[in-house]
This record gives sequence, structure tokens and C-alpha cells, in this order.
Amino acid sequence: HLTWDEAIVWAASIGAELPTRQEAALLFANAKDAFGPEWYWASEECAGLASYAWLQNFGNGAQYYYDKGYKGRVRAIRRVPI
Repeated sequence: HLTWDEAIVWAASIGAELPTRQEAALLFANAKDAFGPEWYWASEECAGLASYAWLQNFGNGAQYYYDKGYKGRVRAIRRVPI
């Protein structure tokens, strides 16, 4: 479990990124069995609230913003241009 800032740094250290909110929703729709039913960080900060960023719940599909200091789960992705 990592804070949002830690998650961003960790993903970059392995040549990857956190998924956007849209990508996180697609992962929930198509691969939710590959995730635990918990909150995972997305890459997007909450507009107007600098200390908040978005999370995806892989138990029920909800998205919500929360304080970046929360220690959420992380799944990094790599985008491949097609």
C-alpha cells in the first residue's frame, strides 16, 4: 500500500504509469478478477483539490477521490501504441 505520491514514483521507477480514471474503469469492466476488491490509485488528481486524487474500487466499480496521503493499492500499466 502506497500514498499517491509514492505510487507515482514507484510506477515511474519501473517504466510504467498509474492508469487514468477511464483506464481504471476499463480494467474493472474487463479484468476485475485480477484485482483484489480494494481501492487502487488512478493517475488523476482531483480538479480544484490539490491534495486529493482518484481511486478505483475493484469490489463494486465505484470511483472516488481521496486524500493523497491514503495508502491505497497500486497497479502500474504500460501503454503500447498501436
